[in-house]
Amino acid sequence: MAVFQRKNIFSILVIMMVLGLMFTGVACTQQDEAANDKNETINFAASTWDSSKVNTEIVSFIITNGIGYKTQITSAASNIELVGIGKGDLDVRIENWTKTYGEEYYEPVEEGKVLEINEIMKKNRQGIYVPTFMIEGDAERGIEPMAPDLKSIFDLPDYWELFKDPENPEKGRIVGAPTTWSTGETLVPKIKAYGLDEYFTYFTPGSGPTLATAIASAVEKGEPVVAYYWEPTWLLGKYDMTRLEEPEFDESKYTEEAGYACQYPADRITVTINKSMTEKAPEVVDLLKNFEMTAAKMNEILAYMQDNDAEAKDAAIWYLKNNKDVWTKWVGDDVAEKVNSEL
Repeated sequence: MAVFQRKNIFSILVIMMVLGLMFTGVACTQQDEAANDKNETINFAASTWDSSKVNTEIVSFIITNGIGYKTQITSAASNIELVGIGKGDLDVRIENWTKTYGEEYYEPVEEGKVLEINEIMKKNRQGIYVPTFMIEGDAERGIEPMAPDLKSIFDLPDYWELFKDPENPEKGRIVGAPTTWSTGETLVPKIKAYGLDEYFTYFTPGSGPTLATAIASAVEKGEPVVAYYWEPTWLLGKYDMTRLEEPEFDESKYTEEAGYACQYPADRITVTINKSMTEKAPEVVDLLKNFEMTAAKMNEILAYMQDNDAEAKDAAIWYLKNNKDVWTKWVGDDVAEKVNSEL
């Protein structure tokens, strides 16, 4: 009887060992499959402008070093990228300026092929700016306020002589947008609708860099300038500029017939993914949903790039090193620890 019991016990132990090995094998297989999933590459569209490139590099660094997926970044024209993410050739596009797009953006979203999962840089804006020292002065530079009551676009006629047009001294000069920019189609009628054409000429710079140089040069010299600009941009990150007040945005006023006589509408900037990402990389989707970037912070990042002749990847690492209180909230502690170890 004792021998029989020992045999039964031995048999039971053998069975338990076999079952244990089987479960261990299953667990190892599942872990291996999970590891293999991380070998998939997340394909990003990074567009051609710096803010998009930086945002993409920030997220890519976290994914590669914290979550463990490989990433690939492709920069192309917007229409090519929008088609690519709809087809699934690209997985993620972080900076979609939706008001500038047509069917190539909205059709795949409406069909459910592309998912809008986040909205960033909500306080982006554009308008007519002057250096803040013109209004408040700058004690460090010995600059007295030149136009202390200049707050609104409608105050400009009182100060037109500060902005004299060198080619037409009887009027001031407003520096507008390059001819290749569609913004000019709204700026010219806007200035007329506000009655500024009676006091100012509208100057068209040859390019974006020419416009930036005109503003930066005047600010560096402590001279008056009134010009169109927008944010996020390096210029508004580097220099203290004041956007002149306009009537609040009103769709009925923002028409060609009404002369676009109100503020420019803020654009809706989305983060989009191909729908397959929800299954392909759910951890990445969670990160993208939590990702946060303000227009003011991007101004600061772009100014860093300008001052240091830095590439987007360098700027992304600079951001991650100096804003740990922000980005660590997007991810779990384990991911944050891995990213920090690589910075």
